Amino acid sequence: MKTQVGWRIDRLLLERFTEACRRDGLKPSEAVEEFMRRSLMIRSITQALDQIVSMEPKEVLARELRARQIAAEIQGEMKSGSFTREAWIDYLREEYQTLLSLLPGVEDPEIIEKIRALSVQVEAALSGTAHSREG
Repeated sequence: MKTQVGWRIDRLLLERFTEACRRDGLKPSEAVEEFMRRSLMIRSITQALDQIVSMEPKEVLARELRARQIAAEIQGEMKSGSFTREAWIDYLREEYQTLLSLLPGVEDPEIIEKIRALSVQVEAALSGTAHSREG
């Protein structure tokens, strides 16, 4: 059984949300219900909200700048020869995971390609590190 609610919502926000729902083939109420379901499933509304990536231009720019910074740090470690298994475990793995978590909110194709290429380099370096330890 469904209950009708009488929430007050900004008119322009509701219009934009309704249009976005239409583009995705959803009713606005279905989208809100699904958000509620997922929030209850993970037992935290704030965590559910944190999983939504803002595409506001300043937010995208902030993520892209952070992604460039992390990529440059990892590339610097690799170019300087300091990319070791210990450095990976102590620091770089966490930075790399942060870099990958930023990826869904990055729009610049150049940065996306840079991260993809860096991923290949990291995998190769880790494989080489693993092989050199075994040998």
